[in-house]
Formats: sequence, structure tokens, C-alpha cells
Amino acid sequence: MIAEAIVGTWALVSVERRFSDGRVTQPMGDAPVGRLTYTADGYMQAILMPGGRQAFESGDVYGTPEERMRGAAQFVSYAGRYEWRDGTLYHHPEASFFPNWVGKELRRKIELTGNRMILSTDPEIAGGGESAGVLVWEKQT
Repeated sequence: MIAEAIVGTWALVSVERRFSDGRVTQPMGDAPVGRLTYTADGYMQAILMPGGRQAFESGDVYGTPEERMRGAAQFVSYAGRYEWRDGTLYHHPEASFFPNWVGKELRRKIELTGNRMILSTDPEIAGGGESAGVLVWEKQT
């Protein structure tokens, strides 16, 4: 069953945004970094970012205002409960870098092939336009 097969930690392989006009972008570049973890007791957490992010020159964990803006670019993180219902995976963020997701239900279409999982989002506003996200993950052992 899919609900049991997703439990564990997954490494991010790629992120695409697919627009209705046929355009496809890679907002996190060609080498994104991320982890997605599902626990057996129904919790999940995700963190995604472009690879090769520039360090904060200030050395301050909070950074300068400019460093914070740069660090936030294309950064995604959230955590909460998840459930498998009616053949679809749902995430329920309780904490999120994007505060609009807190308390919402995020539907994810899922495709499992070997040690790879593809999660697809419903169309949403991302990067100034509406597109669906397609994220490829690889199971960590």
C-alpha cells in the first residue's frame, strides 16, 4: 500500500513548474537540495531550496535584511500531519515558511516507481503565475 511505502526520508531530485501554456521552469535550478520525511504515525516535514546558496556574509544567523531576502528566494519548508485518502495524499501544514498554507489541506498526486516518488501539486500561484509543481524524490536508505 502507498501509505506504508512512503514512510521514510526522501531526497529531492528535481522541481518543475508546469504552466497551462506549456512552459516548464526549474525555479530551484538543476541541482535543488531538499528532504521530505513521512513518519509511520502520520507526520511529515519538507524542506526545499536551490543548491549552491550563497552564505550570509554577516555571519549572523538571522542575516541582514538583504541576506534574508536572498535566503528566502525559492525556499520552501513546512511540517504537519499527512493522510492517504481516496487514492490521494494530503498534507496538512501546522508550520510553514509560507504562512498561507498553515491550516490548509494540500493535495498531492503521487506516483511511485522503484525508489523514486513523483509528487504533483494542483495549479497554484508560484513565481507570479499559476502553475502545477512536479517534484521528483528519491528514497534514502
